[in-house]
Amino acid sequence: MAESKISKKQVKHVAELCRLEISDAEVEKLSALFTDTLNYMNVIGELDTAAVVETSHVTGEKNVFSSKDNKATLKREAVLSNAGETENGLIVTKGVFDRD
Repeated sequence: MAESKISKKQVKHVAELCRLEISDAEVEKLSALFTDTLNYMNVIGELDTAAVVETSHVTGEKNVFSSKDNKATLKREAVLSNAGETENGLIVTKGVFDRD
C-alpha cells in the first residue's frame, strides 16, 4: 500500500476546524506525527485477517441499563454555589458555536 502524507495545509485545516491556534513548528511536528500514524494504520490494514472471527460485541450482553438506585452525589444548590456564574438555575459557560 502506498505511503500517505498529511500535508501542512491539512494540519492547518484540522486545527482551524478545532479552533486551535498552532505555531509553524507545531504544524511541522503534527504533519510528521499524523503521517506516521496513518502509515502505521496502513500497515495494520495489510494484515491477513481472513481466519479471524469477527467480533462486534464481545460480552454478548444486550440492553443493559443502570440500576434504578443511582443517586446524585451532590445537591443542585451545592453545585450551583460553586459555579462562577449562574442563570435560571443553570451554570453559565462561554459559547463554543458561532451563531451568525
